Amino acid sequence: MKTDKEFDRRIILIEHCLAKYGRYLLLYLYSLTKQWQDAETLLDDLFIYALNKLPEEKLTHIGILRRRAFHMFVDFNRKNKRNPVVTVAELPDSPCPTHPEEPFSLESDAKFKESFFADHPVDLKPIQKEALWLYARHGYTYQEIAKRLDKPSSTIGDWIKHSRKVIADHLNEI
Repeated sequence: MKTDKEFDRRIILIEHCLAKYGRYLLLYLYSLTKQWQDAETLLDDLFIYALNKLPEEKLTHIGILRRRAFHMFVDFNRKNKRNPVVTVAELPDSPCPTHPEEPFSLESDAKFKESFFADHPVDLKPIQKEALWLYARHGYTYQEIAKRLDKPSSTIGDWIKHSRKVIADHLNEI
């Protein structure tokens, strides 16, 4: 535990460092985050970290502070990617996209499948088309498709990879 005298000395060093490098580090963090609020929050967190964790000889070293700022940005960015929910005060006005109605019955899904493969005539076996359809349309995993079609999951993976390539080649030709 730091004594009050040590803590006061560290506060003075942090204030000196903030006056000397604060603007530079804020602009650096802004260049990473593209948001002033996030950059300011990260800068505050950086100096709190420096005050409490860094050895006294490293408190005023700009290279160490910049590197720690980058690490804090990476952690912040990872956290935001894991939690992509963003709240806004008002929803933006945007028209609802119009799209064809999705088939909800087995019959309409079968017709949709037929029309898809009729529009994209590729050289695939019916069982390969079925595997691709279950994977792409319904989101089944390779293991689930393998159970349904009584084939090894590695075979299903090969079929899907091949089917996607064949359809991509077909689309590139059009």
